[in-house]
Order: sequence, then C-alpha cells, then structure tokens
Amino acid sequence: MNELIKSEYPYGKRCKCKTDESVLAHTVFDSGSSFEQSYYIIHYLYENSRRNWDQRALMRDQFDSISPNDFATAFEKGEISRTNFDRQLIEWANETKISVTRTARHFEVEENTIRLLFEKIDFRLDNGGSDNLNIRVMDFFASHDWDYILGLLMFPMRKDENWKRGILTNAGKTFYVRPQPFQRETEERKGLAWRLVEITK
Repeated sequence: MNELIKSEYPYGKRCKCKTDESVLAHTVFDSGSSFEQSYYIIHYLYENSRRNWDQRALMRDQFDSISPNDFATAFEKGEISRTNFDRQLIEWANETKISVTRTARHFEVEENTIRLLFEKIDFRLDNGGSDNLNIRVMDFFASHDWDYILGLLMFPMRKDENWKRGILTNAGKTFYVRPQPFQRETEERKGLAWRLVEITK
C-alpha cells in the first residue's frame, strides 16, 4: 500500500507518487454540490424517512402495525405479494418528504441536483425493488440505520470497474459491499469496516 501524505486539496489524500485524489472521489459525495450540502440533504432524507415510517406504523391499528424492516423481510419471504408491497410503499412515500421535487424545494436547489444525488444513491442499491426512484431511495433510508447508510454512501465505487446496481463483477466473480468487523491485532478500535464480499451461490 502506498504511503499517504498530506494533500493540497480539501478532504484529499496523496501517495508517494505525488498523485492527489479527494477521499470523496467515487463516493456519493463526489458531485457538483459541496460535501456539506450533500451531507445535509442525505441527513434530511434519513430523518424524514424514518420519522414518517415510524409514524405510519403507530397510526395503523394494533393488529396491522408493522415496522419497515419487518415489512421488507415479509416481502422477501414471499408473505406479501409484489402488488401489495408496491401499493404500500407508494402510500408511505406519498406521506413523506422523500421525493426529488419536495427535497429540491426544501433546499432551494434545482431538481436536477437532487435527482443526480438520488441516482448516485440508487446506483449503490443491489436490490431493484420498486420501479419508482423516490420509493427505492425512501425504502433504503427507512430500512437502515445512519452508520450503515453513511458507510455505503462513502464506499468508493468507480463506474469503470464494472459496478451495476451495487454489484461488482471482476474476473468471473461477483461482489457486493457489506460491513464487516474490524480485524486488528489490538483492540484500539472496534466497529465495522466496509469491504467487498464475494457472492457465492
């Protein structure tokens, strides 16, 4: 591994070969918007998605209440049909602020800025889900905690490395990105690190 030294650029890194590259390169934050603006937009999506999903679960009657994660799990197990799954997601999405138009209005930016950010997020999702971009993004934010979301969005994925919907194909093998426990000889840092994990059939 090349030794990293101080870069001349914000959030940058530089190896001994004198090549500078931003640590944001090939992440969701590598866009025309500033890192700060992208971060605030993503956090806004997370907060609103989770709040509305949680409220929706509380408003449903006692026997019909279901959390987003349980709902997604039931669909994966075949306990909920595709039609009912899409209908429920559309209903929840209509009650939230998770849309390109609403988010653009909130931050007073062009809709295209938000759409590009949504597409960068969607590029990392290995499950196609609904045909609606807003719903796929809402489902992602509602179904994961903040550390999981931030880890996936910060993982560098180069489009020229044959990534497609969160799946990397390389030398006849397929990989996706998943958090794995740190593997260190000392206990100086605990937690998760995002790594490529081979998909085995």
